Amino acid sequence: MTARSNAIFNTKKVILSRNLYEILGVPSNATPEEIKQAYRKKAKECHPDTNPDDPNAEHRFKELSEAYAVLSDANKRRQYDMFGTVGRGANGFGGFETFDLSDALEMFMQAVGGMDPFGSFFGGMRNSENTRRSRSRKGEDLRITLELTLEELFTGITKKTKVIRKIPCPECKGSGIPPDAKEAVCPSCQGRGQKRVIRTTLLGTISTISTCSNCGGTGRKTTARCAKCSGEGRISSTETVEIEIPPGAFEGNYLVIENKGNAGIAGGPPGNLIAIVKELPHDTFQRRGRDLYYRLPLSFSQAALGDTAEIKTIDGKTKKLKIPEGTQFGQTFSLKNCGMPQVGGGSPGDLIVTAFVRTPKNISREEKRLFQQLSKFDESHSKEHEEENILERLKDLFT
Repeated sequence: MTARSNAIFNTKKVILSRNLYEILGVPSNATPEEIKQAYRKKAKECHPDTNPDDPNAEHRFKELSEAYAVLSDANKRRQYDMFGTVGRGANGFGGFETFDLSDALEMFMQAVGGMDPFGSFFGGMRNSENTRRSRSRKGEDLRITLELTLEELFTGITKKTKVIRKIPCPECKGSGIPPDAKEAVCPSCQGRGQKRVIRTTLLGTISTISTCSNCGGTGRKTTARCAKCSGEGRISSTETVEIEIPPGAFEGNYLVIENKGNAGIAGGPPGNLIAIVKELPHDTFQRRGRDLYYRLPLSFSQAALGDTAEIKTIDGKTKKLKIPEGTQFGQTFSLKNCGMPQVGGGSPGDLIVTAFVRTPKNISREEKRLFQQLSKFDESHSKEHEEENILERLKDLFT
């Protein structure tokens, strides 16, 4: 069965699928203060601590924080307004990096003045189940490259590929803890899974959050770890995935196959598998968008006298092309709709044929004698080209 995929065919890097201003609920001309106020309001509404039973709360919280990270920075916002994305390394908008929950929480605390408004109330009341649920993390996205021939991209293809990914451990059901092990609240972070460090600098008090190294972010300590997964809750597995490539895809296109990345941590959702198209070089054709380019070799006699050439197109069919008398080196002809299809439908491209007049290397005595006779006419023909060059120069001057 073909894996479920969300096809995204463009050359931009992966960014949030929604408009950043739409995520925060502000117009594109919003002031920095309006952006900050909108973020604070929405982030409080979907903070993971206030929505322990909502599995989507963490995703919305990270999405808001990721959008705010760009729009609150003048340089990043300017780049986003111009190009719809920002450069690599800018909080995950430049490639396939993820915006971690700790990053989102730190962004939130900076926006509200360095304090967690939910810490004093929820910190002492959340139970272990809520703690584990709120500290679950989405699995990492995986990226693979699919090398495809021009013929495969022309027809479209369902490609089978092996993927090594993390899956939930069958022994501990993804918890990392054996069934008979005893659990206790982590004494280092008091069950929160994260530590807050407050530093006083010349610029004021800075509060940062990091994952607790004592419990690995779970908020719990156990007397034993699962022997099969060494307490990670995940094991490596090799899986064959079928990826459907539509006709007309080209270099740099990518598909997102949902839930085929690494399994989540502590019950978190799995990541996605991102398949990027790499187009292999072709022996006959060169591709530019939907058009294909082909160099047609011609002899002197074919170019001078004209001929009918048979050209094999990318779909394996044969097309006849009339070569007129006096065809020049580099002259182009077009075979309509013989190029590549357009993704999602529409008119296909053309096959652009360029005349390539070949000069023979080894000639017989008879051929040499005939060429010597023809050379008597070279001077008059060269004058034709000189006249053409003069006319072209005059045309360039007045256009």
